[in-house]
Amino acid sequence: MHDLPPIVFDFGIIGILIVGIALFTSVRTARGGNLLAALALALAVAAVLLRDGLETWIVVLVATS
Repeated sequence: MHDLPPIVFDFGIIGILIVGIALFTSVRTARGGNLLAALALALAVAAVLLRDGLETWIVVLVATS
């Protein structure tokens, strides 16, 4: 079985982010949208770190400090 190309995962994460942002339109759904968007961003960071290796960790640490 062939592995899916990384772009498929990228588009999946982008889709989750778009749905999360779309939920911001109502007060009742904004909290869930915020959590969904945060999940998408965490998945995006994890995907970048897994693809690029340890050098990216140094950049993240420097950027967040």
